[in-house]
Amino acid sequence: MTEQLCDFPTCQLARKKGFDEPCMYAYIDRGKPKEVNPIMGHNVFDVFENQMKLEKRHPGAMEALRRRMENHMVINSERPPHVYGRPTQDLLERWLRERKDSILILINWDMVIQYTYHLIWGDVPSYQWLVETETFKTYELAREAAIVYALKLLPDAETKG
Repeated sequence: MTEQLCDFPTCQLARKKGFDEPCMYAYIDRGKPKEVNPIMGHNVFDVFENQMKLEKRHPGAMEALRRRMENHMVINSERPPHVYGRPTQDLLERWLRERKDSILILINWDMVIQYTYHLIWGDVPSYQWLVETETFKTYELAREAAIVYALKLLPDAETKG
């Protein structure tokens, strides 16, 4: 069993909305996005050799990179603009749920083996509830659609005060 990773448009939207959690995988967008693991996407020996050269010239400069490489994780704010962290659906859903303006995602299954989603957001007792009527063939597709809808409810990170 593997965790479902978010697709590229969802990753772009998540970054725009302020998602800045460590991700093991990333997309590089140079006209045509491709999936990479930011550490293992390189020749490991070249990375190590370049680190050793830099360490000799600037002792201690590699400490932050070394810690990130141990975890294989980098946050969006530390990535170049054309590199987007690719979270799992679990991580992005948890980020939405644990924010100050929490959004809860519920996936519903009906008798014809199709999935829909519900969103709940706001403070009790004045919370808001959305029931999506579009159906999806898989749980993962319904969850991705719910995450995208929830992200669209949030203000952009740049304009948030």
